[in-house]
Amino acid sequence: CLAELRTRYGVSPASLRVFMHYLPSFWWAHVHFSALTCPAMGSTTSVGKAILLDDIIDNLERDASYYETASLSFVVGDREPLYKLLRAAGGIHDGAEAPTA
Repeated sequence: CLAELRTRYGVSPASLRVFMHYLPSFWWAHVHFSALTCPAMGSTTSVGKAILLDDIIDNLERDASYYETASLSFVVGDREPLYKLLRAAGGIHDGAEAPTA
């Protein structure tokens, strides 16, 4: 796939970030290809929002069931509907509040 991008479009694989979102923006597997120079890239590939495809492949090559048992951290914005659901269920706490053991 990366070789095809170089051949067709002259894009160097080293100039791309290839990733999947978690939680995904819609619920079927899809891969994003983003130029490292893209100004908007930071908002969708930040820590807690994206998993690099190289990491996904490595995890699955080591253990095909890796994602069946893995704990994945992710960012939920306070304006997202999931935020309100998690907060109501006790899964999100303000900085002033500490979760009880």
